[in-house]
Amino acid sequence: MCAPGVTGLSIDFESTVKKPAIPICLSSFEKQLKEVALTRGMPGIRIQYIRGPVWAKTREQLRRDVVFGKNPLTGQPVMQEIVDKLTRPLTPEEQRTGMLPRDKGPATFTGHGRRSAEIVSGKEIHRLSAGDSTDGREGQRDAQGHQSSSR
Repeated sequence: MCAPGVTGLSIDFESTVKKPAIPICLSSFEKQLKEVALTRGMPGIRIQYIRGPVWAKTREQLRRDVVFGKNPLTGQPVMQEIVDKLTRPLTPEEQRTGMLPRDKGPATFTGHGRRSAEIVSGKEIHRLSAGDSTDGREGQRDAQGHQSSSR
């Protein structure tokens, strides 16, 4: 299962069963998982991060580098962190639920380029409303309306 899926499943488990669940995920997914936790309404979920990659490792390497290794973000032993996360009482910050307010970004489009200029100018909308679903890069339609590839 993917890291966001594991985190979502852990959130569902904690919300439903009212028991702690600790998703164990590669540290390279930290920012993505914080976003998942935020959007799923449990921003304080305790996530255990491990060193990756884990594929193609021998049993001994996994045991040494992952199970008995250190969390690459905190430098603490993984197994001790898991025990602490399952047994330590939640802090007030970790108990918060619901959505946290987030910045919506700029009110206007700040991108650039020919494609975005076409969309903004209405050319794209006019072309699509005329029934042309090609974008000039994919080839042409034959007499029956089937897409032909230029490849």
